[in-house]
Order: sequence, then structure tokens, then C-alpha cells
Amino acid sequence: MADYQVVFKPYDKSIRVPAGTNLLRAAMEAGVHINASCGGSGSCGKCRVVITEGSVEGGLSARLRDDEIAQGYRLACQATVVGDVTVTVPLESTVDASILDKRAAPRHTARVKAFDFESIKEQGFFVPPVEKIFVDLPAPTAADHEPDLTRLINALRQQHDEHRLSPDLPFMRKLPDTLRRNDFKSTVTVLRPVRDGRSNRLVNIEAGDTRGRLFALAVDIGTTTVFGQVVDLHTGEAVAQHGDFNGQIRFGEDVITRITLAEKPGGLEQLNQAVLDTTNKVIARILAQAKVDPEEIPTVTIAGNTTMTQLLLKINPRYIRHSPYVPAATLYPPVRARTIGLEINDHARALVFPQVSSYVGGDIVAGVMGSGMYRSAET
Repeated sequence: MADYQVVFKPYDKSIRVPAGTNLLRAAMEAGVHINASCGGSGSCGKCRVVITEGSVEGGLSARLRDDEIAQGYRLACQATVVGDVTVTVPLESTVDASILDKRAAPRHTARVKAFDFESIKEQGFFVPPVEKIFVDLPAPTAADHEPDLTRLINALRQQHDEHRLSPDLPFMRKLPDTLRRNDFKSTVTVLRPVRDGRSNRLVNIEAGDTRGRLFALAVDIGTTTVFGQVVDLHTGEAVAQHGDFNGQIRFGEDVITRITLAEKPGGLEQLNQAVLDTTNKVIARILAQAKVDPEEIPTVTIAGNTTMTQLLLKINPRYIRHSPYVPAATLYPPVRARTIGLEINDHARALVFPQVSSYVGGDIVAGVMGSGMYRSAET
């Protein structure tokens, strides 16, 4: 099957796609966001584009006037690529991701910094689930040939009174070489259990003393946007932040449309991959901005409404839409970020904010906690 080049103006973005590719999908793959609130059914008429060079097949609609059709207007969701083509996306048809970074401008960041961070810590709502511990181990000798893990755990008990320690497999893979990289002086990252009685997990090890660098990710999965921050866990401040439009937009702007798609064969997989693609791009960008190595990230905390949370976790939200409107769960255990498709590292854990009900999600819970509303007598 032949491939053709599609150029999108005024962005000067281009992509080669096979013949027969839907024009709206080609735009999304090229990183051009076009309004399609009906999910590509052709009923909303918002994905209007102008064919300025070449031609497409289809794209005509009763939602286009005769004079618009004569000018080259087509609906992107109803058009397919049949040759090289240049497409102009009118302003009214586009969603511009650059406006999202205005949320990261100083005047907006100031609202975050205005929170009483010390008060939040005193109330017990800023307790990072991870800690870095520096250990200086005696090197093995012919007379002292304990295994590396035994040597490390003994040192953690003796030097720091750490007990109930269990290593992750990715940790074990790094252990031997890392210990020897800096004369057995290393920093381990310990993940504290969510519930009492469970083991403290050894999730990462770094050569030397890296206690001064302790970062985590915070991600808001919204219906329209995905916004992320790299947070310094020593200060609570965001050292980098960025947002982008949720890739699910091309399937519909509201949660009901997306739930409807999730009920169709292959729909859940499409929606899950779309939000993962967006989230991974946001994470990669903020880590680069902050100059933080992905290996330094032990946790990513995620807040989203109930439907967005289930779509991220690839749990079908169909029953949220049907009476009696029951979600799959309101509490989720910590899981490896890579297990749910987040491309950070092998050891990072994803911590998902709890929900209250089908339509009161983790985004609201996070907002109530972060804003301090819970301290108000009026609420």
C-alpha cells in the first residue's frame, strides 16, 4: 500500500501515512490537535479543515455550506488520504496546546506557592512515602564474604534502625555494581508501606550520597488536559511543569462519549493508549526541563476523575454510565508505574488518589486536600 505525505498548515507539521488513513487520525499522529467533540462521528462539524493542495476522499457533510465546500472545506473525521495533500486547519477548528503552559507562568505558580506548605506538613498531609538513606558498608574480604544484600540490610539495621526490609528485583539487579562504584558508599531509596505491618521496600540504589536529590512526579489526568509537575520532596516546590491536551479528545470531549466508545470492541484499548501517550510525553518533557534523570523518580502520584482514572488503568468504565452508576473501585493499591504503561523506570510506583463515587473523583479529593478546604468550617 502506498504512503502519502500530509502537511498541516499553519503548523508546518507533516507525516507520511498509508493510503486510506483517516485525516483526523493523521492530524493526531502528527501532533496537530483538531476539535472533534463528537468523537469522529461527523455529527458536530467542528473538525473543519481546508484542502489547499491535493485532494482527499470524502469529507463532505450537510454541516458544510455549498460555498465552504467550493473553498475546499472538508470534515477531517470523514475524509481519507488518497494522495499527497496540504491541509490548512482554521483557528476555530484547533486546540492549541501552547496555552496550557500559561498554567506554569509565575502568576499561576504563585497560587500554588501561596499554600501554607508548613501547615500542610504539620497537618500530616505532606508525608512523602519514600526516603533516601545513606549507608557506608564495610567492603567484603576473604574473611567476610557475606552476600551484598545481607551486608546492606545489616548495615541499615545497625546504622539506621531500619527493619522489615524487602528488595525489589530491579533493585537487586543494580545492587552489586552500584555498591562497588563508590567503595560501598551508597544511597538507598526506601518506599514506606501504605498500611502498617507491611515491608519497607528497597526500590533503588545510587552510588555515593544522593540524599540531597529527592524528587517525585505529580500528574493530573483531566478530561481535556494532562498536567504534570516534578516536585522536590525536600521543599514541596515544583521544579518543572507542563501540560498538553489529553489525546482522548479526538474520541470526544466529554466522559460520556468516551465511556460509550469504551463499550465498543477495541475502544478501551484506544482510549487507554491515547491517555498514556499524552502522559508519557508530559513526563518526558518535565523531567528534561528539571534536569532530573528518570531513574531518580521513585513515585508518581496521579489524580483524575473516576472515569479518567479507570481509563488510565485500563479498567472499563461502562458501569459508571449505567444505573446504579457504580465504579470499579474507589481505592487502588500502589502499582509499578511501568505495569500501567508509564515510561519512567523499572522501580517507580504509581500512587492513585482515591475517589468518592462515580462522579466525585480523585481530582476533587486532591483539590480539597491541596486547597485546605477541609479546614474551613463552611465545608
